[in-house]
Amino acid sequence: MIRVFHRTSMVFLSVIALLAMTVGIASAHAKIKSSEPAADSTVASAPTQVKVVFDNHDPLDISGSSLVVTDESGAVVDLGDTALDKNDADRLTLVVSLKSGLANGTYTVKWTALSQGDGSVAEGSFKFTVDAAAAVTPAPAAEAPTQLPRTGAGDSLPMMALFSGVVLIGAGLLIRSRLARVN
Repeated sequence: MIRVFHRTSMVFLSVIALLAMTVGIASAHAKIKSSEPAADSTVASAPTQVKVVFDNHDPLDISGSSLVVTDESGAVVDLGDTALDKNDADRLTLVVSLKSGLANGTYTVKWTALSQGDGSVAEGSFKFTVDAAAAVTPAPAAEAPTQLPRTGAGDSLPMMALFSGVVLIGAGLLIRSRLARVN
């Protein structure tokens, strides 16, 4: 009876430990690191392509990643050829070609990024404006944060507490089963 309880508790503890170690891995999602044209910028001439660099923990999987560029009416103005940038060995950059002769106006870039490692999908969008008559305006500068940004380190604290508790319970059960054998 004690052996069955001991084996069952060890299997249970092992499963809990593995789950605790993998929860943090799946919680990260792709975010835009930079883009050309930059988000919320105005450019003096129509670009020939849109390039988006992601800040991600794993390379992107092109089978589920895309960039779609639309004009103000919602018409697609890209060539549908989203690809990973061959110059990026980390496989974190997507590129899509644009139709030639884009008119002045505001364009929306809708992106989808599929992480190759954990299969997580992130989506978002940003805009840029083409205005041949206007001076080029860079993307708005980031404001100084009023508090320090989260680095993700705080997210692991509850998991570490859970893992520590499971280990302590497992150690207590192990000691208890050893003492029961002695008596």
